[in-house]
Amino acid sequence: MPVIEFKSCREQNPRYKYRVDTDLAPLGVGGMGVVYQGKQIDLVTNTGRDVAIKFLKPNLNPAIIERARREADIRLRTDNLIEMIDFVETEHLSESGPIIHYHVVSELIPGVSLLDLLQGKLCDSKGVEIEYAKQLYQFYQERPEQFAIFITRKVLNGLFVLHANNYVHRDIDPSNIMITNSRQIKIIDFGVAKSLHEKNNGNGLATKIGTFIGKPAYSAPELVSGDVPNHKPASDLYSVGIMLYVMMTGKLPFSGSITEISRKVISEPTPVKNIKNGSLRKIIAKATEKSLKKRYASSAEFLVALDSVKSETYPSKKVFITISIVVAISVIAGIILGTLI
Repeated sequence: MPVIEFKSCREQNPRYKYRVDTDLAPLGVGGMGVVYQGKQIDLVTNTGRDVAIKFLKPNLNPAIIERARREADIRLRTDNLIEMIDFVETEHLSESGPIIHYHVVSELIPGVSLLDLLQGKLCDSKGVEIEYAKQLYQFYQERPEQFAIFITRKVLNGLFVLHANNYVHRDIDPSNIMITNSRQIKIIDFGVAKSLHEKNNGNGLATKIGTFIGKPAYSAPELVSGDVPNHKPASDLYSVGIMLYVMMTGKLPFSGSITEISRKVISEPTPVKNIKNGSLRKIIAKATEKSLKKRYASSAEFLVALDSVKSETYPSKKVFITISIVVAISVIAGIILGTLI
């Protein structure tokens, strides 16, 4: 396909048009559509900027289209959240009549996900190494505690803004945290975000009770069980607690099939005994309580708890043996010296 240009057919005088070269490899492919790098052109100032444009698949359920529209409407500009830009409808005529196409436009974020970084993958989708990711990976290897706290604080800063604007993300996990080449850490993908004003009013747009949301390994019990009325900011904070656990231990707290993980999320406490730092152990335990009321009430409260963490250094076995040998040699030398004297 050649370079294509389009603008909204729903606005009488649209200010922006969009240009995409679909011969280039897509940035991503998912169940709802394909994401390409494109350009937003301001027809008033004749300026442009690079953006990411999701081409939604045709014939999607109207409720999914409406959810995509609402995702695009979460337009919050802050260092730790992706900026949503536009929802564009275009139309072309076919033999059977007009066909509407839908597009979600967002900030273009070159970088790598936190999931990739934790696995040592430091190049973006084009194979370009992200220098900031490289620096953070070294930080992770040398000072894992401080790295985990640093990343967690950035995520909580983004959630603070999101929650303050009455949204719950509901899909916080390392694949939805981006490390950018502009040295920022951003939460992405508002695809299943919920407005705290949303009600299950029977119009087909609200999340249905009993519907599973998110990824089970990172999801709070109320997300796993589909308890929609209790999908609240503390649900996101639970997921942050699990992410902190993963950064500290290198593994998820629960394993098994989706069914097994879901059961454990609902019924078993997070196994925090293997977190060496006592302060972080208490923080993760509180963030991942089964009861919403026992978790941190807000991102701000979680951040305050992190401020109180004191780094606890644990020497490796090798270091411990070396120290013991040095002490032993010193003692022997002292005895010999005392004998000679």
